[in-house]
Amino acid sequence: MRSPFLVISFFVFVYFLFGIYLLLTYKPVTMNDIKGCEVDEDCVQVRAGCCGCEAGGENTCINKNYVEAWENSLNSRCKGVACITLYNCVPSSCECINNTCVLRVK
Repeated sequence: MRSPFLVISFFVFVYFLFGIYLLLTYKPVTMNDIKGCEVDEDCVQVRAGCCGCEAGGENTCINKNYVEAWENSLNSRCKGVACITLYNCVPSSCECINNTCVLRVK
């Protein structure tokens, strides 16, 4: 019969190894990643700050793979921020220029 100490020790060891693996493979996301692109289709418009252009703010372009993380970050940072009722949008599109998503005003 196995002792409970050995079983618990095994699981602690496995969690320890998993933690080391996560530390060694973790790569923080940089703005170069978020704005990076290869073709125009990689880029999408999102709100640049707490308030989008429909609410007095501005829009920007980021890589489409980071939209969810971008929105989650803004939502957590912008709790309690009130936006004004001011339509500030201008006709624009996203383009990939020098491997960076750029908002182009038309």
